[in-house]
Amino acid sequence: MSGHHGGSPASSKPHVLVLPFPLQGHITPLMQLSKLLAARGFDITFVTTHFNVAKMLKAKKAGLTHLHMGICLQGIPNGLPPSHPRDSSGDAEAAMASLLALHAPLDELVRQMVQEQGLHITCIISDSFLLWSQDAANKCRIPRISFWPQSLTAFTCSISLPQIKAAYPNLDPFNHEVYRNETCRVQSCIPGISDIAVCKLPFFSLDGDLGVNWLCCYLQVQMDRVHEPLCIICHTFPDLEQEVLTQLKAPLLCKPILTLGPLLPSGFLGGQDGNDDNGTGSSLHDEDEECLQWLNGQTPRQSSISL
Repeated sequence: MSGHHGGSPASSKPHVLVLPFPLQGHITPLMQLSKLLAARGFDITFVTTHFNVAKMLKAKKAGLTHLHMGICLQGIPNGLPPSHPRDSSGDAEAAMASLLALHAPLDELVRQMVQEQGLHITCIISDSFLLWSQDAANKCRIPRISFWPQSLTAFTCSISLPQIKAAYPNLDPFNHEVYRNETCRVQSCIPGISDIAVCKLPFFSLDGDLGVNWLCCYLQVQMDRVHEPLCIICHTFPDLEQEVLTQLKAPLLCKPILTLGPLLPSGFLGGQDGNDDNGTGSSLHDEDEECLQWLNGQTPRQSSISL
């Protein structure tokens, strides 16, 4: 397995293997976290599918310039044929199965890094929805940090599912019908959220019954194993969700939860990091900056902002 390097392959620096869920909204924050770690002296192996690696390199006309020193972009196979569109128009069942197909290649990559290359992997930081990455970490006795890419509120709702079901035994929060009823509410079940409409719970899926079943299963197993990672990083910051952060504690959560965000490129936040670019550095789509040139040419009162 060959990688695309932004630094030297051999190093005595702490080495972190980063594994995002292979979709854009999950890749971007973990790439930004990788850049922050690399800037502080860590070597990073950023692992995603071969398909995503090719897309990320193609999206930037400058090739590898978006990779920082210390970051190696590493592709692994996921079992999908090149003809698979890898979007909502494709075979959703095959796409979901491809997530499990990443397990064995990750095991082999870690084995090669440790046994053949003699690298010491300090820890694995992986998306919380890639549950099997904990097994890979356990097998090699490597500490794992779980990265929750959504809000802390969404995490708290997920970890509170047993309490919700116990208090409302006739309520199925994964049933599409409940999201059409704005009057049904859940009270006193979720730390930091005293009252919430059921239709606002973060369990809705656009992928029909298959997506609902997948989400239900993955959340259940994920929360059952929430005690296994070394800690949990949540993509948020305290001022945004202070009440939830204050209330989220044992017995629901027995591991430290760290808040870190917003994980955006420094160019978006007015940073002066000369090694960073103004794009994401992790885009799976060709970046067209003509719109930015137009926007920057507008007077302040005529400016537009997209959220």
